[in-house]
Amino acid sequence: MNIVKALRSERKVLSKRLRALDSAIHALSGGAIKTERKIARTVKRTMSAATRAKISKAAKKRWAAIAR
Repeated sequence: MNIVKALRSERKVLSKRLRALDSAIHALSGGAIKTERKIARTVKRTMSAATRAKISKAAKKRWAAIAR
């Protein structure tokens, strides 16, 4: 048997076992599982005055085209 094929087969088996363990943990903990993923904080994004001016100019141009 090819070693790569054997490793893929083993990974598939282990993946199934991990899913089963995750399901058991989920069931026993009442559905609350802490994940390793960190929750990203929301960051307030600001625009420069020049960017706001460009957006305003483009919007006015669009409205002027519609008003004609």
